[in-house]
Amino acid sequence: MQRRTGGPFSRLLASLSPVPADAYRYPTELLHQITMEAVATILFLIVFAAVFTGSIAWGVKEFQSRDAGSGWLLLLWLFGPVTLFAWFAFRPKRLVDRTPDDFSNADDQIAAAARLESLGDLKAAQHLLTNAAARWPEHDTYITNMMNEIDRKLVLQGADPS
Repeated sequence: MQRRTGGPFSRLLASLSPVPADAYRYPTELLHQITMEAVATILFLIVFAAVFTGSIAWGVKEFQSRDAGSGWLLLLWLFGPVTLFAWFAFRPKRLVDRTPDDFSNADDQIAAAARLESLGDLKAAQHLLTNAAARWPEHDTYITNMMNEIDRKLVLQGADPS
């Protein structure tokens, strides 16, 4: 006769342990654990993340083109797409849409031209600088240097610098 191994504790564990392949107590497939509520929640989170990320990407580009302050960017990061409703109501003119008469001093007009140049709108920057040179001749040297740089970029792009 063969003797059993293990003492009373191992027999107790064996009597309380479930069968490892018991599908009711331990599902072996992941689909048994996922409910329709979980699927709906995951889809909602994916759509929300896409809308949030897309609105932030669009908002950052829009804020740069209108030379908006960093407060709008902070609101966008905090409140996401909701900020864009306020933006549509209170947004300033785009730099390209501003006329040279909208600028009260040379510093603002030259800064706007530099911003337009950094955004890639070289012709608009050139127009603002030409007007600034006529209105404020004391900044002629700086404006001429900026115009030469813009002309160099236009030549590299294959456009007519004049």
